[in-house]
Amino acid sequence: MISIAHGSGLRSRLARVGGAAAALALALGLAPSLTLSAQAAVVAPGEIQINEIYGGGGNSGAAFQNDFVELVNTSDTAVSIDGWSLQYASKSGSFNNTVALEGSVPAGGTFLVQLAAGNGNGDPLPAADLTGGINASGTGGVFALSDAEGTLQCSGTTCAEDPAVVDLVGWGGATTFSGEASAPGTSNSTSVARVASTGENSTDFAAGAPTPGQLAGDGGDDGGGDDGEPPADAIAATIREIQGTGAASPLAGQAVITEGVVTAVYATGGLNGYIIQTAGTGGALDLAAHTGSTAVFVYSSATAGQVAIGDSVRVTGEVSEYFDSTQVSVGANGLEILPESLAPVEPVTLEGGFPTEEAQRESLEHML
Repeated sequence: MISIAHGSGLRSRLARVGGAAAALALALGLAPSLTLSAQAAVVAPGEIQINEIYGGGGNSGAAFQNDFVELVNTSDTAVSIDGWSLQYASKSGSFNNTVALEGSVPAGGTFLVQLAAGNGNGDPLPAADLTGGINASGTGGVFALSDAEGTLQCSGTTCAEDPAVVDLVGWGGATTFSGEASAPGTSNSTSVARVASTGENSTDFAAGAPTPGQLAGDGGDDGGGDDGEPPADAIAATIREIQGTGAASPLAGQAVITEGVVTAVYATGGLNGYIIQTAGTGGALDLAAHTGSTAVFVYSSATAGQVAIGDSVRVTGEVSEYFDSTQVSVGANGLEILPESLAPVEPVTLEGGFPTEEAQRESLEHML
């Protein structure tokens, strides 16, 4: 089964592989039958992951004055990174720039490594946890996180098989990467940030505005918060009304109450949420008549561990767009498990193959 995630520039909001028989959440633009090759080596992300990479620091048009790499701890306990290293290589070069790491990454938190400054353009970074001198490319390269001493000697796709490599991200056409292909390229004003944790660089990362110190889905005050009470001004809306028929939700910024059936749960790995779809939807679709998605991502670290696939739920939270994916941010008290089950959701079937038109892909966002 396929949980389809849409984003402009073929970005993936969700992608997860769980073994040889696992389902693949596709970045749109790939054929729905595509699976990771048995020969494709991947670094299975553990508790400490590379969360975001920015190499345009200080350059003309830069968002920030320094390059940076942000780590994230997806576990519920702090993890020491004493003796670890962050290592950099150019797009086709070898690892020859290293930052020795020390300290710990807090439970569910980030660890910001400030790197080289450019020509003074852009804003100052938030307070960093550690500083280093690596001068990364603004368009592409390779960062490896290692828990062993010494400079990594690997290159190309074999690096994903090196036991000293904890995480590996090649972006912007780099020849060293994890999975089938490198992550998207960047510019002086963009970074690549993690949106999934499968080990496939090309779909685990999306390019967008740099957000040091901000985890996926965080967006400041959301009118209720991931840890607070449901917004008092919420309106009732169907998922189709939340999604709308365009690239962005017509209800962005509005607090809503909506119902659906849980079709996917991402309580671990950094996504902190789940997908709900309108009861009874799916099955055979005519894309000429189907103009809006009936599924939406619920961003909620507080409630993701409380739901299971097949649950019928009502959620209350604020609508927003994150990397061109519509989501509802739900606080600790914004979830209600319905006592009576809603009609089940069916996987979508399509005549004539996977759509190539952007609007048709958008109409399938997050649907099973």
